[in-house]
Amino acid sequence: MIRKAIIPAAGLGTRFYPITKCIPKEMLPILNKPIIHYVIEEARDSGIEDVAIITRRGKGVIEDYIDLVNLDLNICYIRQKEPLGLGDAILQGESFIGDEDFAVLLGDDIFVGETPGLSQLMNVYEKYKSSAIGLEILPDERLKDYGIVSGEKIESNLMNIKEIVEKPKIKLSSNLGIIGRYILENEIFSFLRNLKIEKRGEIELTDGLKQLKNIYGVILKGERYDCGNPKAYIHTIKSFCHF
Repeated sequence: MIRKAIIPAAGLGTRFYPITKCIPKEMLPILNKPIIHYVIEEARDSGIEDVAIITRRGKGVIEDYIDLVNLDLNICYIRQKEPLGLGDAILQGESFIGDEDFAVLLGDDIFVGETPGLSQLMNVYEKYKSSAIGLEILPDERLKDYGIVSGEKIESNLMNIKEIVEKPKIKLSSNLGIIGRYILENEIFSFLRNLKIEKRGEIELTDGLKQLKNIYGVILKGERYDCGNPKAYIHTIKSFCHF
């Protein structure tokens, strides 16, 4: 059973400059709630009991906001001192997770569906006792912005992943991209600790994922809203106005 989750929210939000110089991207509002509120609700609705939010200096408003709302979760905060990427942000949560397997929900992805996206991954984890990551079928023009996977198809929406390519520069045979929901086995921490910083100055989570012995990809049923750039953020707001 997965009880703990990490929500990385320490990014600089450079694609939203200048507003994110004073307001964290995760606190930008979707109607009357900030983005991260929806993410935490999904964790709670999926059965998560304890959450560690990875933040950095200048993001204290996240803590202030969560103090004022009742989300029925145990929430703590861990600071990432340097912007070394998603892999490093997850590594900051190692002491919080202990020896358990755990969930990761990215702080700028909102999922809407009959069954929470994270719950769908948990079902696969419980069945196969292995890591599971959320996937989405992407148009060709967006493949270059995601980790792209290929593998052995098990069911219509489930595969055993054999290959992961981070932000490919050429078109691949697969159009399945990794989105911001993960169930990870605890051994991922040992892989992340031994990774070298890439040319972009970051520790890539996908480099750690490649070392896992077995990992399943799930094409999640529902709607995923990317709030990671201004155009996608506006699309999310417009979509929520029709709910």
